[in-house]
Amino acid sequence: AEMAATGDSADAAGADGLAQTASPMAQVASSGCAPGAEPVDFKAHHKVQINSRIKSVLSECTGPSFKDRANAASKEYRKRTKLVEDHQKRLIEEALARAKAKPTNSPFRDKSLTPATTEERYRVNSELRKQKERAFAQEAAETKQRLDTRKPIFDLSEVEAAFKECKRRQVAHRKELREDEERQWEHIRHLQQKVIDRPLLVENYHRPEHMRSLPELRLIPNHSKETVMETQILNGVEHKDFLESAWGKEVESIRERQNSRTPLSKIAYPPKVFPPKALGPRALMPIEVQMHAVTHQAWFQKSDWAEKVREIRQRMDDRPKLHEISYPPKH
Repeated sequence: AEMAATGDSADAAGADGLAQTASPMAQVASSGCAPGAEPVDFKAHHKVQINSRIKSVLSECTGPSFKDRANAASKEYRKRTKLVEDHQKRLIEEALARAKAKPTNSPFRDKSLTPATTEERYRVNSELRKQKERAFAQEAAETKQRLDTRKPIFDLSEVEAAFKECKRRQVAHRKELREDEERQWEHIRHLQQKVIDRPLLVENYHRPEHMRSLPELRLIPNHSKETVMETQILNGVEHKDFLESAWGKEVESIRERQNSRTPLSKIAYPPKVFPPKALGPRALMPIEVQMHAVTHQAWFQKSDWAEKVREIRQRMDDRPKLHEISYPPKH
């Protein structure tokens, strides 16, 4: 609405300006052009005047345009940046002035600070090298003297005695092997003699007395045989070291207490009293419920069949119980 009002006011202002300029135009047109004078471009002249009037009216009503505000802001920004730039230049100039005020060359070095030359370093190091060489040669000579004069680890007499002991052990070991071999051969000859005197299997097919109680190992199933671990445990607990140990003695005492205690089969226990179990009411089947309802009706109670059923039930109740009847002994 404000823009429309502004446009209307601008049109009105343009119209007023056009009306004001109409009289001079009319005067010029009425008066005509002087002969020989240049013609006046009234259209361009009036356009400039109208545009300037419109701009002035718009600036008064709406304020500065975006372009004017942008130009003013850029001018202010350039002003601030110019101040920063001047400050940076001033700092750089001051730093350059301080740098130029400092000395640019080093002072002369004192003679005492002059490093040694190559010849001087060689002379000093050669003396040091010679001292180290003499010390090393003396230490090497002392080490060699100690090695040459030290006592050997083994004397010749000890070495000779060790060799003699080894030979003696070899002779004794060979003698033991020969004796063992002779015992083995003697045992084999004895077995051969016993085999000759022993009866043949076809003559006596019965097993010997000491073998009849032994089971046939091939008939024992594998799951009932002792495992390798069980065999190792049994051999370990029967070993002398285990029996003489503290835990072996404790196991032996536990075993003695177990063997000396009263067997469970000989302990007198009071008879266990079982509480009587109350039976619940009998659950009737649907057919039984229907029969009970029918048999308790008046017409059925007065029938002959009901009388017959009562007689049958009375005979069943009067007969002796099966558990009270005495039977003759079975031969």
